[in-house]
Amino acid sequence: MKRFMLLVVLLLAGCTNVAEQTDTSKNPNPVNDNSITSEVNNPEFEFIPFYKQYFEYISKEPSSQKERDEYFLDLVVKPLSNEIYGDSLSIYPDELFFSPPYDIEKLEGYLSELENQHTQITGYLKGALERANEHLPGGNYRVFLLPFNPDISSSYMNGVQGFTLETGDIVLQIDPNIYSKTSLSWLVTHEYHHAVYMNISDYKTRDYHLLDHVIMEGKADIFTKILYPDYSVPWIEPLKPNKSELVLQFITENRGSYDFGNVYKLRLGSFEDGLPTWSNYKISYQIMEKFLTNNPDLSIIEWTMMTADEIFDQTELVSKD
Repeated sequence: MKRFMLLVVLLLAGCTNVAEQTDTSKNPNPVNDNSITSEVNNPEFEFIPFYKQYFEYISKEPSSQKERDEYFLDLVVKPLSNEIYGDSLSIYPDELFFSPPYDIEKLEGYLSELENQHTQITGYLKGALERANEHLPGGNYRVFLLPFNPDISSSYMNGVQGFTLETGDIVLQIDPNIYSKTSLSWLVTHEYHHAVYMNISDYKTRDYHLLDHVIMEGKADIFTKILYPDYSVPWIEPLKPNKSELVLQFITENRGSYDFGNVYKLRLGSFEDGLPTWSNYKISYQIMEKFLTNNPDLSIIEWTMMTADEIFDQTELVSKD
């Protein structure tokens, strides 16, 4: 089964619309597992808090780190996989999303805050999805709400990260002390584009190569930029010309590769290959920006449906020789 874990690093420096803080002592043991379904212009968006499973993990007293890791796998990761895929094997611990959290006290605080802010969070998400659906109609999607791993600093992502699966399900991880209305809106808009694209394109019928994954990011970011013109974050800033050449050369040489390790090299950076961090986001945004400048009459649905090869081959940023 094809598995797609899409990291969205939303560094939202300078954003002032910070989430309201609430008194966690009012609800020290949140177990809100009630989903909220919202109809937005016919499609239904279901917001599913995945907090109870984390509290079950917290309640355990492991005798070793290995045992704690096993508890997290059995009580959080496998149940999420079952909920999304109907089996426990399609989602597994990942260094980006599902490394077991060890700061239990901080995790409990996150969960309490997420419970207290549940209505506010789902309200922000509903508004953003309604806006996204007006520009690019989609289907029915589920949005799973999880806590950010408290062992990892979320400040450079402004408290949010997420990924979209080929089922169309969106998983968001939120630091309730850092996120903002804007960061949540940008994140879910980016992921919404992925969900719609996976549903209306050939994503489910063939394996996607390196270039496909790269251009997908640019499409999602340019869509977010259209809806939020002030969307300005480091991972879509232009690469310097010499770095653009290196990144484009790497992509050209590996464009048909199905080795997801090459996607990680672009995303995380590679000293050996001279690739800066976020190379895939930066170069794909540059490509889409240039492409749409040259093709202003294309509708969102038209360029969304275009293949990565068509867009890449029609857009020359610097020499590809």
